Amino acid sequence: MSALRPAAVQFTLPDWWPPSDDEVMRFVSGLAEAAPDTPLVLYNPPHAKRRLTLDGIAGLRAAVPSLIGAKLPGGDASWYADMRRELPGFSFFVPGHTLATGYSQGAHGSYPTSLASTRRAL
Repeated sequence: MSALRPAAVQFTLPDWWPPSDDEVMRFVSGLAEAAPDTPLVLYNPPHAKRRLTLDGIAGLRAAVPSLIGAKLPGGDASWYADMRRELPGFSFFVPGHTLATGYSQGAHGSYPTSLASTRRAL
């Protein structure tokens, strides 16, 4: 994959069970080890079996510097304030239907996460 030189690769956590903190750390560290020159973007949707807290994402970012961003469901004004405080310089994206609110609160944008979403957008 590194030979393709992607700007970043989005990943989601394993979804067969809610992984523990240690399992999440091993998984994300393994991704970074497998593609050391590829920036990573976490997709942690609201229906995931394991929803990470902002503190949990900050811990992953500290341990895995190639984790540069996340697509998250967003939240209220307090959530966005916490995001800006706990993850400065971190790119975060929101679902398209929350883009106006998210962008005004500091989100960096939105993008579809599936081909089906892309087709609907076209």
